[in-house]
Parts: sequence; structure tokens; C-alpha cells
Amino acid sequence: MSEFYLLDQDTQHPDLPVIEDYPEEIEIMDFISGRVVKVENTPIEMSLSISSGSFRPDLITYLLPLFSDKMKNALSDFGVDNIDYSPVIFRDYKNMNEESGYWLANVIALLKCVDIDKSTVDISELCGAKMYDFESFVIDEKRTANLPLFRLVERGQFLIINEALKKHLDKYNFEGIRILNTRDYPGY
Repeated sequence: MSEFYLLDQDTQHPDLPVIEDYPEEIEIMDFISGRVVKVENTPIEMSLSISSGSFRPDLITYLLPLFSDKMKNALSDFGVDNIDYSPVIFRDYKNMNEESGYWLANVIALLKCVDIDKSTVDISELCGAKMYDFESFVIDEKRTANLPLFRLVERGQFLIINEALKKHLDKYNFEGIRILNTRDYPGY
């Protein structure tokens, strides 16, 4: 049985970027839906807050998934092909410059593959929709369609990777990310 991992931004890292403005035409929920989304105007311009730090992690997962060039290239080198990328430009008004090197990443795969019986989860309902509050969770490998990277129906904002992709990503010296076994997820 393979292990699965949560690919996430390390939000404890000091001096993180703070994105102040997202373009109006970008619907945040569309980018965690697992569906193809047509992005009209690229590069996508995002403004950094005046309180934004100078550190640039290889993965930003707050609201929208943004991958650095390095992360995008590592995923491509592994053969991950279920991501649509759109280039992003950060406008840094504090330093009066523009920054490139990031990509809005739309992961095209939303899978219902959490093994609820083997997971620690509270399930509640809100307006007829099931809400999943995980403490730790186990992925049923048979329901992953052998995809190395996907999102969960049970928690769309999570980026899940398989064990082979984790081993590949471990070869890189990424900054500002964490890769956590889903069984060890602390429920934040």
C-alpha cells in the first residue's frame, strides 16, 4: 500500500508574501474544483500587500495555488500532466517593482478517495453538503486513478501527492513548503 502526502505551503516561515488583490475575473472556488477553467487575460496580475514579506516560497497555497518556476519544472520533469498553468506577475508597490516566476496552477482532478473508516474525521452537514474535518486521513489508492497529484472531493483545497512524486520532490531544495503524510495530518 502506497502512502500519500499533503503538499502545502509552510505558513510558519517568516517574511511570507501577502497577496492583497486577486483579479476580479478569477473565481477562487473554480481553482479548487478540479475542473478545467479558462483564463482569459495572462499574465495574471496580483498585488502584494504593503505588509508583504520578501521571502518567496516555491508554493503558495493561500486561496489560490501558486507554483514557482522550480515547482512547475519539478512536476513537469516527473510527468505530472493534469495541471493547467497560467503565468502570474506580482506587483510589489512597496518596492515599486514587478516579479515573475510564478504560475497559477489549476489541478485537474478532484477525487473522492478518502478511506473514511481508516481516517479520523468529523463529518457534519451545512446546507445539505457534507463537511469533512480531518485530524488524520488515509487515501484509498484504488480510487486515485494512479494520478501522482490530485485534489480531494472531501477537502478541495488540499493538494495530495503519491509516494513516488514525494520521493521525486525530495530531490529538490524547495523553500517554504512542507510535505506531510496524510496519516500525520494534525487537523489545522
